[in-house]
Amino acid sequence: MERSPMHSSMKIASGLFIFLLAGGVCAQSATPLQVIHFSADIETTFPGDGGTLFLSDHGVLDYDLDEGFADGSNYLGDLGPADIDAYHDLSDGCGPRLFSVDITTDLGGLVVRPADIVNDLGSIVLDGIAEGIPDGVDIDAVSRDPDSCLIVFSIDVTADFGGATYRPGDLIGWDPGSGFSLYRVDNFGVDIDALHLLEDGRYLISTTTEVDYGDLTASDDQVVEVIPGGPGSFQVLAFDPAALDASWGPADLDALAAERRVFPGTIRWVESEVSVLEDAGSISLDVERVGGSDGAVDVDWASSSGTATEGVDYNAGSGTLNFADGDTSFGVVVVPIDDALLEGDETFTVALSNPTNGAALGSPSVITVTIIDDEDFIFADGFED
Repeated sequence: MERSPMHSSMKIASGLFIFLLAGGVCAQSATPLQVIHFSADIETTFPGDGGTLFLSDHGVLDYDLDEGFADGSNYLGDLGPADIDAYHDLSDGCGPRLFSVDITTDLGGLVVRPADIVNDLGSIVLDGIAEGIPDGVDIDAVSRDPDSCLIVFSIDVTADFGGATYRPGDLIGWDPGSGFSLYRVDNFGVDIDALHLLEDGRYLISTTTEVDYGDLTASDDQVVEVIPGGPGSFQVLAFDPAALDASWGPADLDALAAERRVFPGTIRWVESEVSVLEDAGSISLDVERVGGSDGAVDVDWASSSGTATEGVDYNAGSGTLNFADGDTSFGVVVVPIDDALLEGDETFTVALSNPTNGAALGSPSVITVTIIDDEDFIFADGFED
């Protein structure tokens, strides 16, 4: 099978990566990650929030890249002599955690083989032998497609099943209704030992041996992000546990899941001041969400009197704006009251407050509405405009 050409990367201090391409330089950046979930093939240590954490080969460590602290979690209970060989977290909303083990083991009456994928509820999701995966094949990486929730995995040896031949660097899709499919062909000639699928065709991998991608050389304990581009792909170093604790020198990163950093954005008014004629009937005030639109966000709004009096010069209002995932704009309708009094222009304000789910309140958070008194507009003939 013909290999696709690969381009390599060099990291700079800003967190961006510069890719050297024929005919010019193209800037790319790695996916911003919030949390890495991972397991090693031997016992290792890691700096935690309350001191040194000891991570066994059947435990999973959560490391917050933003906050810089780790939390050890044994999600899967006592696995006995078994080693977690593949892991996928539940944070993507596709269902329970998934894992596989490196040896046949009895998990409280459930016999699990290395070709099986199991969830943390105690059920075998993929029975490898029943589905035709040959004995002796080990599922050593698992993830889910973020769009379809399709289970995707890799194996440790070349094997024939499901009417095709698969290699250790191939990504294999499995659906209980349609069976196996080639999700992505091996572009690197390596054994993928840990996997997490990201959006836009990107994915994270760790391999069983050191790999030279060109300018980037990654060891078996480092996580590399593969970014599709042009006829080939780019690779960037996404996570290096050995840089944080020396005990990872001899360790192999054996299982992996990740959570992308979310950007819920900043909520603010588009303008800080607007004017409306007293007899306009109503006016819509524009609210925008900038700097990100990840997740659902609520924000409260409420009007307050200034020189204009609620119930006399305008109808008071309040409520909550419900931004759905991806929403970036909203309109708030306020209503001035038309009267026959000659009283000059008057103002009231509408304030935003209490954004939820990590969103911030931006500036302007208060908008001033000026009601233009239409009794001031008098023609020479005495008629009101």
